[in-house]
Amino acid sequence: MTTASPPQPMLASTSRVFNVGSNSAIKYNNGTALSDIEVQFPNLTFKDKVVREIMLSVTHAEIPNSFYLVNATNNKLVINASTYTITPGNYNAINFQSAITSFLTSLGITITYNIITNKYTLTSATSFTIQTTTTCQRFLGLGTTALSGTSITSPYVCNFLPIPRLLIRSQAFSTSNYNGADGSTDLILSVQNSSASGAVILWNNYSQLKYDITFLDNLNIVDLSITDDYGNAIDFNNCHWYITFRIEYIYEQPPMVITSFEKALQFAGAKAQNSTTMK
Repeated sequence: MTTASPPQPMLASTSRVFNVGSNSAIKYNNGTALSDIEVQFPNLTFKDKVVREIMLSVTHAEIPNSFYLVNATNNKLVINASTYTITPGNYNAINFQSAITSFLTSLGITITYNIITNKYTLTSATSFTIQTTTTCQRFLGLGTTALSGTSITSPYVCNFLPIPRLLIRSQAFSTSNYNGADGSTDLILSVQNSSASGAVILWNNYSQLKYDITFLDNLNIVDLSITDDYGNAIDFNNCHWYITFRIEYIYEQPPMVITSFEKALQFAGAKAQNSTTMK
């Protein structure tokens, strides 16, 4: 006599959506830059014997392109012992040249821009040194070494390209995703900067990217930050950004006598056959 296997539990799923962002933060760690925040989820407890799997995904995000190309992380020009701070803003090669001309003039240095080669040349009657503590190297087409002389031409082209992507990070979800530029492992989303300045960067989860967070005991306070590749916080200039999370629960349903449509048909057929036999 063959012993029937006990009925296996059916699996079902349900989802919850969480709309959060800088507008709903409970803590702002870098003020009106709005790129290092904490948000509060309803206190979610995941440890339940019927829960098989919990999956997290970002369904969409809306991020304002309100940040400047030249900002507090890349606006220092250091020549000899003098430091010049460039006003944050969006520049091109021409108006950047205008922005630093007054400072260079005070040092006896002139600057010209070659539109053909996309390079600057700085000249002076006496030798000068562009120090390695300069942070605006890419705009001037400089490398990472100090340059000295009475005439210095950019070794590389001037780079006024926008930040190519924004990294959304969180320690709360322990994704272990890797970012090569700074070796960090807290990445949850990499968003291409495909919108013009003053527009909104839109991201949608067309690839259905999701993360397994079954190992978490609960979820309440979540840290969120947005940086460039090198971990520099983005300054959104007090313009809010938004992100929508989806948490999917896959859980066991109690076993039932009839657990599928096919079994229901078999059961109905057996009843009909028994009824015919009895006649």
